[in-house]
Amino acid sequence: LKQVEEGFGVRISHRGHLFCVDGRDRDVRHAQDVLTALYEDTGNGSSLSPDRVHMAISQIPHDVAKGRVSAHDVVIRVRKSLIRGKSANQKEYLRNILRHDINFGVGPAGTGKTYTLNQYIEWLREHKVPVAKTASTGIAATHMNGTTIHSWSGIGVKDFISRTGLLKLKDKKYLTKNTQNTHVLIIDEISMLHRKQLDLVNEVLQYLRQSAAPFGGMQVIFAGDFFQLPPVTNAQEHSRDKMAFMSAAWVEAQPVVCYLDRQYRQDENELTAILNQIRKQEVPYE
Repeated sequence: LKQVEEGFGVRISHRGHLFCVDGRDRDVRHAQDVLTALYEDTGNGSSLSPDRVHMAISQIPHDVAKGRVSAHDVVIRVRKSLIRGKSANQKEYLRNILRHDINFGVGPAGTGKTYTLNQYIEWLREHKVPVAKTASTGIAATHMNGTTIHSWSGIGVKDFISRTGLLKLKDKKYLTKNTQNTHVLIIDEISMLHRKQLDLVNEVLQYLRQSAAPFGGMQVIFAGDFFQLPPVTNAQEHSRDKMAFMSAAWVEAQPVVCYLDRQYRQDENELTAILNQIRKQEVPYE
């Protein structure tokens, strides 16, 4: 109830199954819609979690109702500003994040992948939704003020974990607490994470969270570009055999993919065009 009150600026009182919502008419209507949806969920036998509440709030276009944005915009409202997609693909990326559990934002450098994720992280924090910010490398993790997925999940540099290894991870209270309390997991620079390690992350989360759902049932957002650096492995391993999208976890999760193609970090010029041609191995002979 506190999340709904803060999300729409209303006051909610209740007695038993009866709720009274006070506030401006538009805000009251939106809060009522969210409460109705959540009540129907519990009626179907589902349990409520903070991430389910925040997803319900996110789907209410309260800034559209106030006339502050276009009805075609997809908006995340944070304390300092309104965050909206600059391009059609960025809007789709935001929409996917708000609606789906497993997402993958792919595109070259400068298209807004990390920027969009940082704004979503700010929104999650304002709504008190626990989020884990991770990346495949230490350098990439610093860009999000996060940690490596290897450290956060407890897999380290392993590419295999035994039953005994899982039991040892379960004995680490800090690790169990982090994984069980986290509702949103972000993995940046996914191209450098080996498929075996992504499978390990999935296995560990399913075990520690006691859920057979992909990644233990939490929302997972991948970001990166498979045209960039691949995982570092031995020379005998074929590239396609080490990519994260070849993992069983990726196939099972079936992430919703959004391709970001418009660059904002630099202007369109001849150098940018050449770099993109090299990236896609489409350099013309001339």
